[in-house]
Amino acid sequence: MSKVNYKQGFVRLSFFIIGLFILGLGIALTLESKDLGTSAFDALQYGLSEKFGGSVGLWVFVVGVVLVVLTALLERQLPKIQAAIPVFILGQAVDMWIALLTPYEPATIYIEIVFMTVGTIVIAFGAAVYLTPNLVITPIDLFTIALGTKFHRSFGFSKTIVEATALLLALLIGGPIWFGTLAITITIGPCIQFFLKPAGKLQKRLFRRIGAER
Repeated sequence: MSKVNYKQGFVRLSFFIIGLFILGLGIALTLESKDLGTSAFDALQYGLSEKFGGSVGLWVFVVGVVLVVLTALLERQLPKIQAAIPVFILGQAVDMWIALLTPYEPATIYIEIVFMTVGTIVIAFGAAVYLTPNLVITPIDLFTIALGTKFHRSFGFSKTIVEATALLLALLIGGPIWFGTLAITITIGPCIQFFLKPAGKLQKRLFRRIGAER
């Protein structure tokens, strides 16, 4: 590997890991305001934690692994084990941030609204940073793509089906679903899109600064 490629790899890996930890902070913030609702998959993972025990981070990883296995079954191929890497890191990050934020649980609905709003923005920023280096696709998106390919549907249609299924499962096990779930679902995509361009510019700037640009 050339020196330039090594430097680029270091920057990209740093973005990947730091982005996941920022994403974990955002998830933890929205879980602190769970009375208002969380995203479908976060509600599912929190509901599983409450019903069967184990940390939320553990269930982030377990759900991710299940999706990797389901993807392999759809594609009739060996599981893409590398897709479990981001959910393993994310699970650790979520548990760390939940432990750190527990003493600051919001006492009023107004503070919960602040937590949910800030958490959604942080999730979007973290997702943009983590997605920028384009290293590993998440199990959720991996499964969504496989589902669309299998049944000849668009990514958007498949994404809706996957999210709706997670929402239904979360409701069945008593996960935190309320108006915040709808708010996060509607706003998260545009927020991630907003942060993608600045994150890409920052990565390029770092490439130039450390001499990693060709």
